Amino acid sequence: MVPSAACADHIDEVLDLPGTKVLMKPCGKVGEIVEALERCGELSRVSLVADCGLPSEHVCRDLGSFDPAEHPSYFTTLVVK
Repeated sequence: MVPSAACADHIDEVLDLPGTKVLMKPCGKVGEIVEALERCGELSRVSLVADCGLPSEHVCRDLGSFDPAEHPSYFTTLVVK
């Protein structure tokens, strides 16, 4: 498993890997990750969950509708299928 901060720095390489990718706690790197996913045409295959199980929980099943300016919380997970 590669830490999400490292993934953001090498996101194109990570996206080339086979299988489902789980990026946990991407914090300030979400904008960069979204841009890379958009370049690859992968946004529709990505789900985002922030604050899972908390009253502030946010689920985005299609990252194409996500606004990176929303600054997801520290407890954010991205799943790339």
